[in-house]
Amino acid sequence: MGVMSSIESLGWQHTLFMKRLNRFELLKLRPDWPCAKISLRVYRNHGVEQVLSALPPFLGFGGFIAEVWTGDYDDSLTFPPASADASLVWIDFSRYATLATGELIDWFLARLDALRATDNGALIVANDPDDTPRAAAINQALSDWAKRTPRVALLGLAKITSGLGAAAFDARRQKLTATRLSDAACLEAARELGLSVLPEMFAPPLKALAVDLDNTLYSGVLGEDGAAGVVLTPGHKLLQEKLVELQSRGLLIVIVSKNELADVQALFAERTDFPLRPETVSDWRVSWNGKAAGIREAAAALRISEDAFLLIDDNLGELTSVAAELPRVRLVYAAAADEETAAALDYFPGLSGRSASRTDALRASDLQANRKREALAVTATDPASYLKSLGVEIVLAMNPAEDRGRLAEMCIKTNQFNLALARLDELMVDRYLVDPERRAVMVFMKDRLADSGSVAALFARREAGVLHIDELCISCRAMGRHLEDIMIAAAIEGAVAELAVETVRFTHAVGPRNQPARAWLASFAAVDLGDQPGHVDLAWRQPRLSSMLVDPPVSIKWNKS
Repeated sequence: MGVMSSIESLGWQHTLFMKRLNRFELLKLRPDWPCAKISLRVYRNHGVEQVLSALPPFLGFGGFIAEVWTGDYDDSLTFPPASADASLVWIDFSRYATLATGELIDWFLARLDALRATDNGALIVANDPDDTPRAAAINQALSDWAKRTPRVALLGLAKITSGLGAAAFDARRQKLTATRLSDAACLEAARELGLSVLPEMFAPPLKALAVDLDNTLYSGVLGEDGAAGVVLTPGHKLLQEKLVELQSRGLLIVIVSKNELADVQALFAERTDFPLRPETVSDWRVSWNGKAAGIREAAAALRISEDAFLLIDDNLGELTSVAAELPRVRLVYAAAADEETAAALDYFPGLSGRSASRTDALRASDLQANRKREALAVTATDPASYLKSLGVEIVLAMNPAEDRGRLAEMCIKTNQFNLALARLDELMVDRYLVDPERRAVMVFMKDRLADSGSVAALFARREAGVLHIDELCISCRAMGRHLEDIMIAAAIEGAVAELAVETVRFTHAVGPRNQPARAWLASFAAVDLGDQPGHVDLAWRQPRLSSMLVDPPVSIKWNKS
């Protein structure tokens, strides 16, 4: 991902996030920070230029620049043998009026499958923008296809045109632009493509929102106006509601504010009209220290990196200070008590394309439970009694196709316990799910304090009688519970039994943050890894390893569904 200037980007926010985009103002925006290049191929049967010409400022905001190849108009969708970082299929379905709906769907999905089979890049498909039963059937089929196909995203033209209403189409300009879509619709498509769809595929998502209080969540200064005196304006209420929505989709909310903690506690106790409630907040950093320090402390407490934070603040001085100390923290300027700040969160890269998963929904409660687990660990006499007191249940799933996205997410996002740093994307993960010589194992965990959801993933293949562990990841949330040996041994045991091998080979890499994974392997295999990448072979049936799964202090079972 490109390294953008967060301070410079603040001046772009009004133009990028306004309710009705202005092409003239957009074209003034040119990033003066380094941007990562991505190649984009466009297959189309109608005009796309109005979208592509507006794409650079949206991509540049997230630190990207696109090298675009656009094909000729082609109703037959014959894809030349080529590949790119991403491909966009931009089709006007109204051009196939002579085909019955079912025929069109079958043909179109077959063409998409053919493209997916030959192109290893990300695949983006614009859905049908029309408001008709035929369009609804096409879009439902596309949605179902996207769920079962790796590394695919839909560009939601239907939602865009629904929001624009009568302004979505412009038949008068069709001869000039070669598309029925209006300029407003094309600008919205560029915004979704550049701020949401492409960043979601090429950049790690944000995990936490650090939010100021005074003149950000409400109008007024708590220390001067008191809890009853601060004003919840309609714009501030909308922002709080948006934060609650994002929290329900797995984002962690952190209050980072220069105030007295007792005053803040009284504020949330008294102001029951606030949509944002204390239980929605994962961490509180309320003090007179700098906000960069607060973000650092929250990152450590939540076990995530500082560059996974977005700071929302009304004070440009505070934003500038954080940018100087933590240049990879993203920033939103809460400029006024209107709808623009909430709109920024609707579109911000790393937030806008985020969909809730089961694990996302569990993350906040699991992190809160970690504090209780740590307290129990201090008083426990030994690791086994600690685990028994927690009532830990480990459930493993072999080749869970429905979790392909989560398996890829763990490979791409996990840094500390990522043994091979293979960074498997959805297409690569899919090979382990369908190849009879490969296996993917996902590990789920819960205890009496919380359900942690999916916490570990293992990817293995059989070659010449050896089980190669190509990747092994454990979420930072699950580390420190003395469960690494048991989880990994159970996952390997399942793969060993299915693939009938006796030797296990671990691939290990050296990265800036994966020392915990290397330290685990050195202890598990009883070897010195040194400081170089390499391989470690183990005879799996040796008593020392087999004993790990004999009378374990936790419940272990396989999900057979």
